[in-house]
Order: sequence, then structure tokens, then C-alpha cells
Amino acid sequence: MSVGRAWRVIVGVGGGLYLLGSGLSGLHTQLTGVKGYFTPEYCHSTAGRHGDPQYKCEGSFVDTAGTFIIPRLEIDQTYSEHPGTGRVSVFVDAQGSDTAVTDDRNASLGMAGGGALILTVAVGFGVRWARRSRREDEARQRAAVAMA
Repeated sequence: MSVGRAWRVIVGVGGGLYLLGSGLSGLHTQLTGVKGYFTPEYCHSTAGRHGDPQYKCEGSFVDTAGTFIIPRLEIDQTYSEHPGTGRVSVFVDAQGSDTAVTDDRNASLGMAGGGALILTVAVGFGVRWARRSRREDEARQRAAVAMA
């Protein structure tokens, strides 16, 4: 396998593992975490892909039962519009969490599914290119023996 092909496989496997892990981590928090409400208190703006603003927010968390409060944490989502000061339904792993996960299982499933797909394709191409490379090497060796 050539160096260019090897880099493609490495980047594909790395990207697939990252997306798969992030999606499964978010899904785990949504299924087993503590449900509550996130109140944005500070949002900072950055430029998105097309120059439009993207807001990343920090704020406080209160569980639905009102038994505990996390005074400072961030949310794992960016907003295209300033979210204001309204409450957002989220999940956290535990009382000491520093990141809240939105109540959107489709986003977590999509991220995990996309990561699994990218990982499968990258590994498939890696195996295919490795087999092709081996066959080409064997054919060169047979040609060299025949010429000698």
C-alpha cells in the first residue's frame, strides 16, 4: 500500500473512531444520565463555516427534581442564534459534570452511525488496497523470476 493510501486509511479510521466515540458517549449520557435544565448565562460567538455566527454557551444546571445544582458547565451544542436566557432540556453524567448533553438522541445516533460508516469504509479500503498491493508484489516477483 502506498503512503498516500495509508494516510487516507489512517485519517478515515481516526475520524470514524472519533465520531463513533463521541456519538456513543452522548447517547450513553442521554440514556443513563440525570435529566435537568441548562440555563445559558454566558455565550461567546465565533464565525461558522459560511461566516455566520455560532454561539457556544456556558451556564448553570438544575436537575428536574431540584435536588442539586451545577453552577458552571458548558453545553455540547453550538447555536446559530443567541439562545437567550431560556431553559434548555439536557442531561449530565453526574453531579460533578462539566458538560451537558442536549436532549436530542437523533444527533447522537447520527454521529455514531456516521462514525461507524466512515470506519467501515476506511477499514474496507485499507484491506482492499493491502490485498491489491500484495498481488502486485507477487506478480512482479514472478515476472522477475521469468526474466532471469
